[in-house]
Amino acid sequence: VGQSYSSVLSGSGGSPPYQWSLGGGQLPPGLSLDGPSGQIGGTATLAGPFSFNIKLNDNGGSSANQNCSIAVAAALAVGIGGLPDGSQGSNYSQTLSASGGQPPYTWSVAGGSLPPGVSLGSSGQLIGVPSAAGTFALTVRVTDKTGGGATGDLSIRIASGLSIGSCP
Repeated sequence: VGQSYSSVLSGSGGSPPYQWSLGGGQLPPGLSLDGPSGQIGGTATLAGPFSFNIKLNDNGGSSANQNCSIAVAAALAVGIGGLPDGSQGSNYSQTLSASGGQPPYTWSVAGGSLPPGVSLGSSGQLIGVPSAAGTFALTVRVTDKTGGGATGDLSIRIASGLSIGSCP
């Protein structure tokens, strides 16, 4: 959903030029079939499996039919939820989640900053030992295997670590 799609149908035999048409069923909403070229293209607006029949007519009046289908995956999205608080000087570990698109996913920081000492791995795991307290706002980007991407805004609150001020 939301990504450009293009595929050209192929035919052989008969008497060109060919004319392609939809013989039944439904293309995914947002996609259309160009009759002379046989190109199905556009940007799908709804996820799901879509079955349809393609009809091919040639210049001599012959025709052929074939059942086809296109599965449209849901749009890629960052699973936004509250990240747990951490504590300065203590191990921090949290794995980010995504939905839709086509796994595997690759993660990166697109803006803002992580707490010093914490890093985001390409698999979506935030890990490290925060060395500073505060609230850290960041934007993460997830990319799926098709190159589609999505971003999400997150924040991590790191509390001051326990310490002794002075001894008598």
